[in-house]
Amino acid sequence: MKVIAYSISQEDKEYLALANHKKHRITIMASPLSDDTVRFAEGKNAVILMNQQQPIPADLLGNLSAVGILYVILPSTAIVSTDFSRFTDVGLKNIAVHCADSKSAALRIIEILDAVETDDGDHPHP
Repeated sequence: MKVIAYSISQEDKEYLALANHKKHRITIMASPLSDDTVRFAEGKNAVILMNQQQPIPADLLGNLSAVGILYVILPSTAIVSTDFSRFTDVGLKNIAVHCADSKSAALRIIEILDAVETDDGDHPHP
């Protein structure tokens, strides 16, 4: 699966790389998702938005969908209120990941990527 991770710290990058074992093609960006950086998501299947605290503008969600993104993964160590309908309205699947620390979040993200990669449409994952 082709994935891009935005706003990722060096620590999160290391945990994600260790958990991934070079299975998924993950592009790492220290920059946040924005109108200027959304173009880097083109050709990817999923976006990981590390510790996204602010709601993502509807036009930016539409831009993600337009470049081919199917999944938006929102890992966070705090429970963040998310309006899932905003994602489904533009054809995106939003997956919130609440974990106590970065290491467990990285492991869970890779589990999710493994599951959605094998999703046949009839048996949805996660």
